[in-house]
Amino acid sequence: MARFALILVCSAAACGRSGFGATPDAVLGDGDLVDAPDAADRPNRAFVTSMPYTGDLGGPLGADAKCQALADAQGIGGTFIALLKAGTYAHSDRLAGSRGWVDLAGTPIADQPTDWYDGRVLHPLRRDETGAVLGFASVWSGYTSGTCDDWTNAVSGNGGVVDTASLYEQFTFSSCTASARLPCVETGHVAPVSEQAQQGRIAFMSTPWTPGGGLADADALCMTEATASQLPGTYKALLEPTGSSAFGRFNLTGTRWIRPDGIPITATAADLAGPLPDYFDSFTSMKADGTHLTRVYTWTGSATNNCSNWNSNNSGVLGASGYGTTTYRSFWLRIIDVGCDQTRPVICLQE
Repeated sequence: MARFALILVCSAAACGRSGFGATPDAVLGDGDLVDAPDAADRPNRAFVTSMPYTGDLGGPLGADAKCQALADAQGIGGTFIALLKAGTYAHSDRLAGSRGWVDLAGTPIADQPTDWYDGRVLHPLRRDETGAVLGFASVWSGYTSGTCDDWTNAVSGNGGVVDTASLYEQFTFSSCTASARLPCVETGHVAPVSEQAQQGRIAFMSTPWTPGGGLADADALCMTEATASQLPGTYKALLEPTGSSAFGRFNLTGTRWIRPDGIPITATAADLAGPLPDYFDSFTSMKADGTHLTRVYTWTGSATNNCSNWNSNNSGVLGASGYGTTTYRSFWLRIIDVGCDQTRPVICLQE
C-alpha cells in the first residue's frame, strides 16, 4: 500500500478560497472512498479519463467539464479541471492555490503544482475515474504551441501534444484528429504529500557520458558521483556488455533498488530486470545529489548495438538508448539507437 505524509496547512476558508464542493470525498490509502468535511485536510485527487477525446475539447473549460462530469458520475465529489496548457498559461498556473495530489488509491503523485512538469512526480498517474489501472495510455497535455488551437480544433495536421500516463512528462506531437485521454486533477485543497523513505540499494542517473572508455569508464563515473554525494556502497553502470546482459552485472536476489530520496523503483530487485511488471512504481530520473531530471535519454545498450562494448565513440557505430524518465519498462530500456559520439547519462545501480 502506498503511503503519503499529510500536513494540514490551511482550510479552504482560511486560505480565502470558496466555491468548492460542500461534502467532497476523501481517498484513504486502501483505496476506499469516505465522506470528509469541506476542509483542506486531505490531498486533492487526480485521475486519467477512461474515455479518449479528439483535440477539439471545447476549449479549456470544455475539457474541465469533461473531467468534472466523469468525477460526478462516479460520486467522487470535489472540483476537477483538466491539466492542460492553454493560451499563455502553463499547466501548473491553473493549480495555483492548491497543493498535494494523490490518485484514487491514495498513491502520492505530486506535491507542488510545478511538480507535475519539472520531474518531481513521485509516482505515475495511471488510474482512471473508476480506479482502474491503465496500461500504456496517451493523454492530451500541450507543450509550447501544441495545443490544438487551445483545444478547439480537430483538423488533420494541426499538431497537438500527447503525453502518456506512464511517462507523464514525455511529449510527442500528434494530429488533433487523434484521440487521447485527459489528465484530471482536483483543486481547492492544500495538503502537502510526500513518500515515506524506504531502505534498499540506491539507483541514480549520472551526468552525461560519452562512450569510448569501455564499461570501466562508465563504472568509474558512477562511483565518482556516488562518492561525491556521500552515497554508501559501490556502483556500476546499467549497460549491456557484449555476450551478456546489463542486469547480469548485478545481484537480482538482493534488496530492491531505491532512488536517493528513498522511494522504491520496484517492489523487488528482480522486478527491475523483468520481464514483468511492465511498469515501475517510480522513476529513476534522479541524480546522485537528489536533483530531478526531465526528458532524458540514457545509454543502455543491446546485444547488437552497444558502441562496440562501449569502447567506440564513432558516430557511425550505434548504441541503444532508453528513455530514462519513464516507468514503462520497454521505453526505459530501449527506445532509439543513436551514434556513439553522443553524450548521454547512464543509470547507476548499487551492487
